[in-house]
Amino acid sequence: MPVDQTPDIDFSVDRNNLYLEEGFTDMKVASIRRMTPVKPDGSPDPSRQTVFIGQTQLMTPDGPLPIQNQLAAATLGEAIAKFPAAMAEAMQHVIQELRRGADARAAETPRQFADHRAGPLSPTFPLNASHPAGFQRGVFFIARQDVQASRSRRRCSRAGSF
Repeated sequence: MPVDQTPDIDFSVDRNNLYLEEGFTDMKVASIRRMTPVKPDGSPDPSRQTVFIGQTQLMTPDGPLPIQNQLAAATLGEAIAKFPAAMAEAMQHVIQELRRGADARAAETPRQFADHRAGPLSPTFPLNASHPAGFQRGVFFIARQDVQASRSRRRCSRAGSF
């Protein structure tokens, strides 16, 4: 978009979907937001349900990864009790999305392996997080540059076959 153009964004507030946000934390892992529905004048809106949202962060090699999930609860006590299971579910969803993204990137990149000495990601050597070339930035990867493949072949030929 050219610098002199402004994007066409609607910044109007939805007056029928207002919430009062309150935060609760254990200062370790859990952060729970209670979203209480309110009317445009700020008074409580009993016609809508209170919403609880749990949040936490996972530390990755690339930094903190925020995870959140809605907590099916009517009270703060219920939200606290349901927090661990909701975060585990959200974490599984994030892992699936990361794997899906890695698979899509791998499908876009052609894989060429000359022989069993092609390196640790060849079809004869399973993808393995314990091998330095099998893990990158917290996500398994398959694709690599030809330069890396040739280095790996040289290392393997010096060290013997797998």
